[in-house]
Amino acid sequence: FPEGSIHIIGVDSELTPENKHIALKLDGHYFICANNGILSLIASEYVPEKIVEINIHDKVQSNFPVLDVFVKVAGHLARGGTLEVIGKIIPEVKQLKEMEPLINSDQNQIKGNV
Repeated sequence: FPEGSIHIIGVDSELTPENKHIALKLDGHYFICANNGILSLIASEYVPEKIVEINIHDKVQSNFPVLDVFVKVAGHLARGGTLEVIGKIIPEVKQLKEMEPLINSDQNQIKGNV
């Protein structure tokens, strides 16, 4: 994907106290998703340039807030908007360590989960 692409990840994206919605810039791309650990699986070797917890939920009227919030954030970013306008900066994303593949000591086997 070209630099500046905006990616929406809708996996396990219901808004809960444990899984807040986030937007971030990573390696020249924007990602919008729930802070449920999915990004740690996608981009474990990259450090995000900036991460925000989305706080515009009260400004969106919808029966599908996940869809509408993510699309509204994507539209804002596509128009050149900044992350700070749609959320507060947070230091890191949630990590999913139990899903990481493991390489054995002989370096000839990988164990993972799907």
